[in-house]
Amino acid sequence: MKTSTTLHIGSDLEDFLAEENMLDTTTAAALKRALVWQIQTEMKLQHLTKTSMAKRMNTSRSSLDRLLDENDTSLTLTTLASAAQALGKQIKIELVGTVSRGRNSMPFYNTGDTSKALCSECEAIVSTTFQLRDVPLSDNSKVVKDLLVSVCDCCGNICGLPQQSLPFVHRTLTQ
Repeated sequence: MKTSTTLHIGSDLEDFLAEENMLDTTTAAALKRALVWQIQTEMKLQHLTKTSMAKRMNTSRSSLDRLLDENDTSLTLTTLASAAQALGKQIKIELVGTVSRGRNSMPFYNTGDTSKALCSECEAIVSTTFQLRDVPLSDNSKVVKDLLVSVCDCCGNICGLPQQSLPFVHRTLTQ
């Protein structure tokens, strides 16, 4: 069987979504899903029901249901701040640098930048710091040297890698 060494054929998903004027809507939906997942995860960790969460937020259960509706992207910062406070958390919103890719752009991270991620070791959403690490492939056949990855600040576990690191993984796979 012949395998292709071409990294990409045609445009990527972001290019397609931009061409169809769907990129902003899709990005908003993805952000809302991530927020809902974080809120629901924290509610589970704190053993909060929807009723008790709504009570902490001084709102109705139906308002909380709208907040937790992944498809409803009309979320106000006030509602988000109320949910965070009810969970004993703070909201952190920041603009990050981008790498230009034609019509689109992607987040660009540097060593030392911080973020949040789900740590499989801690089983929680944790603060992470981007670091360069030597990372073995899953079959341990090769190691990707000096790969930029997101590292859990609590346990040191690798939680993820930014999109900008994917070409280095691909290069190691095809060597």
